[in-house]
Amino acid sequence: MAHALTGSDVFKMSCARCHGTDRMGVDGTPRLDPVRLASTGDTSIRMIIQFGKGRMPAFGGLTPTQVDLLVGYLKGS
Repeated sequence: MAHALTGSDVFKMSCARCHGTDRMGVDGTPRLDPVRLASTGDTSIRMIIQFGKGRMPAFGGLTPTQVDLLVGYLKGS
């Protein structure tokens, strides 16, 4: 049986290199804790993931499902 992709999986393959596996940031990148992100709307987070912001590159190659999983993971859902 195949492993169902999770938000944690998407984070590890797309985000952990810069934000760290613990989400605390690496080399000046922001930490991505659920408390900090709670006040950020899902649409804003999706836009940043898909189109980038500042030093963060765009991850337009992620599917809508992967982005949804990632947003849920980042917000602690």
